[in-house]
Amino acid sequence: MLRYFTLVILSTLVVAQTPIIRVGIETTQNEYLFSFEEGGVIESLEGVPLRSFSDGERFRIWLDSASQSKFFDEYRIQVKGPLSSSDADQLINQLKTQGFSAEKVSVVDSAFFRVLTGRFLTSDLAVVDFDKLKTLGYEELWISSERNLDLPKPSRGLYLITEQYERVPLPSIGVSLKPLGLTTRVLNKGKYRGQIHVVPHNSGRLSVINILDMETYLRGVVPREMGPAEFPNIEALKAQSIAARTYAIANLNKRVKEGFDLNDTVADQVYGGYDAEEPMTDQAIHETRGIIASYQGKPIQALFMANAGGATIDVGEVFGGDAPYLKGVSTYFSQIPNLIYQSSSQYPQILTSPITESQLKLLIGGLITPEFLLEDKLRSKVSLSDAQSLLMKLQSKLEINSLVVPNNPLNVLSVARALGFDRVLAGQDRIEDAVYIFGNSIDRKDMELAYFLLRRNLASYLDITTPNVPDWKTYLNWMYLFWNELAPFSFQEGTLLRTNEVQKKKGGA
Repeated sequence: MLRYFTLVILSTLVVAQTPIIRVGIETTQNEYLFSFEEGGVIESLEGVPLRSFSDGERFRIWLDSASQSKFFDEYRIQVKGPLSSSDADQLINQLKTQGFSAEKVSVVDSAFFRVLTGRFLTSDLAVVDFDKLKTLGYEELWISSERNLDLPKPSRGLYLITEQYERVPLPSIGVSLKPLGLTTRVLNKGKYRGQIHVVPHNSGRLSVINILDMETYLRGVVPREMGPAEFPNIEALKAQSIAARTYAIANLNKRVKEGFDLNDTVADQVYGGYDAEEPMTDQAIHETRGIIASYQGKPIQALFMANAGGATIDVGEVFGGDAPYLKGVSTYFSQIPNLIYQSSSQYPQILTSPITESQLKLLIGGLITPEFLLEDKLRSKVSLSDAQSLLMKLQSKLEINSLVVPNNPLNVLSVARALGFDRVLAGQDRIEDAVYIFGNSIDRKDMELAYFLLRRNLASYLDITTPNVPDWKTYLNWMYLFWNELAPFSFQEGTLLRTNEVQKKKGGA
């Protein structure tokens, strides 16, 4: 499922009894490897014990299939868009009177249906009926490719294979795995609470189905749909818990033809079992226990999107149909709020003009105060004492206090030496290149350092060759460039919440 959930809940219901849910966690293979935490028992589906295993002892369940079913594609003609059940029935009767066979197919995650007619092996064959329908006045038509499954062939048998390669026949309809401890491990999937049923799937393979109560199921869903690491807000996680619970309740038996209710992927809701559980989402689930969202007395289809991109859209634009509680809304503030920004250094709000990223770093790093960033100050010349003070602060930040402060800290080359840049010059550049660039504009002893700073974009040609005292804007830029070269700095992205808190972006620097 997707992540952000925007919804007008017209009412909520409390589920009186915790339902049991069947989650399909694997349907792709003929054999699976299992083990029990603290041991466990394999039983028939009727509850008859068949074999016990100790803690961590591995065993394999294998379906000896005579042949696997094969998928095939066919082409069908869809008439009109998603319809209600009664409208779909009415259209089917109309098509039948006109000589077309038709049936309705439910639209996933909605109460609406598609009306399909014909079964064709190629799209060219479907075009003949397509043109007939168009002649009859049907305007909303398209040819769709539908994937179907051959009837499954009977299997030769279901077997248990032990670590000693003992082969034990099992009931052909499947078995139940019951751990004595908390979980059963499914190799390459993870650990799961509750029971595990292993039964033949209609594809000719095996299904691994996790059977557990709804609230325990949610403990493996909510962290995967809206994890606390990325969204550490208990109220948001509570809303997600209600959405996930509502979706599961509304879609029980959705995949009954496959032998379970929901699968564990984004086609339904992502479910990670025991391995996904987190204390914060457990708390959110517990504090909303049994609560679902409803409309006109029925659970809603709690559909939500991973990223709204600034605004959600009506459900009909994505899933089809219509629902008054799933209308598009903007996720932006209706009015721009007044927000107060604070950093690790508390300073007064005296700045009236924008500041650069380099100035902001010096400010929040404690090297300067806001007064240094006033327009008049930035245009003024740097004093010797202020330059020495600022350079000493930067040396302290970089833990290079052993270097002395130069007598002339107003010169970019002197500042670079005070920060140790002259120590990394050996083999960096040819002195002939530096002489070519600077000529007689600086002393030869400064050539190598000057060319290094120029090539690294740490100082401009004018910074190096102009003897004038720099203004504060220029001097602060030197400090930032040198600091960032020696200790790279990046700002962290985050979202400013209405509470004036900053929620850090997951994986930010």
